[in-house]
Amino acid sequence: MFCPACGYAKDAESEGQTSYPTSCPRCGSTGIADTGQRLDVVQLLHVTAEVRRDEATISDRRDERSGKAFQLMVTADVDEQEVESRWFVEGVGLGCTYVRAMDVRWVNLGTPGHGSSRTISGEERSGALFRVCEGCGKLDKVAGKNMTYEHRPWCRHRASAEEHNSTIALSRTLRTQGILVRLPYSVTIGDDFAVPSLSAALLLGLREQLGGHPDHIQVERVVEPTLSDGSGNHDAILLHDIVPGGTGYLADMAESDRLRDLLVRAWLRVRDCECRNEDRLACHRCLLPFVAPRAVRRVSRAAAERHLRTLLALPDDAETGRSPAGTSPPTRRTRTWSLTSSSGSARTWWSGSWLRAPRCTRRQAPGVTPSASLSPVVAGSGR
Repeated sequence: MFCPACGYAKDAESEGQTSYPTSCPRCGSTGIADTGQRLDVVQLLHVTAEVRRDEATISDRRDERSGKAFQLMVTADVDEQEVESRWFVEGVGLGCTYVRAMDVRWVNLGTPGHGSSRTISGEERSGALFRVCEGCGKLDKVAGKNMTYEHRPWCRHRASAEEHNSTIALSRTLRTQGILVRLPYSVTIGDDFAVPSLSAALLLGLREQLGGHPDHIQVERVVEPTLSDGSGNHDAILLHDIVPGGTGYLADMAESDRLRDLLVRAWLRVRDCECRNEDRLACHRCLLPFVAPRAVRRVSRAAAERHLRTLLALPDDAETGRSPAGTSPPTRRTRTWSLTSSSGSARTWWSGSWLRAPRCTRRQAPGVTPSASLSPVVAGSGR
């Protein structure tokens, strides 16, 4: 069962008997009880391949193997019991949550554009799913007719006159550490370039910090839940470790000064990139090395610069921090981050109406420590 509003998923038979929740324990959505949220899913454990020579051979008719697209959805199950730290920036709407253990799932719904539509983790997608043999699990290619080559040699249904198929989705789960960078509504609403551009910018800033490509860190667009009725969830960018269990690196990155330094480095890089004077959205010198081929058309250097400036609360005339040779560093005309941190639920501050119209007035919630001002370091020669 998959929640339609967030990334929560549950095996209905995991407890030895079939049980269906009436509401999502992460976000409170009652849509999880709908029968349309129930899917037969096969979890990936190991992979084998079987190919036919006449189908796999490359001839002179084409130079490359023909590819096939699938409807792939990514969900992140965020358990409040696993949240190590959380902080947010007052008046901006930016938040950061470090989760020491979370389940990241990739769900393959089959060929896109076919089959019924399903809403999972806030996104509605259509997929034909996979029709496989109940006995051997091999993919059925001809509907309505049982063919011997659609079965393994040992399958009991190989010579059957009728088909014995099941319709399933495929899934892969990674339990690891992650950082959820929650984005304000002012960034995500009405801008299809925002999340893809900022996702690439985060990896760009991480490369600038590390001095090399962050091969062990991946980024995904997910939903961060807020326990209410399912309507208080937010779009977020997930930075997760690809190593099962995590490496511990993200624990340091979740600190506010470290994350701000990353955002500043990314902002400086996209702001000064040479492609700003070229007729292109982005280039290989800034964002494109961190973008999947299917998302290239939705990544923009200008969008990344604009939204990074918003997240950093920088004025339009902010200094770059770079000084001419032989001169002292210029005065940095920037604002500061006013932070509030807590290890408790995010519901208190994220569900308030003041988030939708951010202002600088502080509202302290129970269990929340007093806010602290973080001075920005607009890096130049000192990075």
